[in-house]
Amino acid sequence: MIDIHKYNNRYESFKNSIRDSTTITARNKLLLLKFSADCQTGWGLRELSVARII
Repeated sequence: MIDIHKYNNRYESFKNSIRDSTTITARNKLLLLKFSADCQTGWGLRELSVARII
């Protein structure tokens, strides 16, 4: 599928901004990144698209 909205780039930018943030605690960074990874792998009923994760 062609990513005309550049969701993958936006998702990577989102993850980088979390990692580089100075206002988010280390624990919250870990939780946010784990949650986004869980959403991509389908931790519940189904896997979520990158657009829904953002």
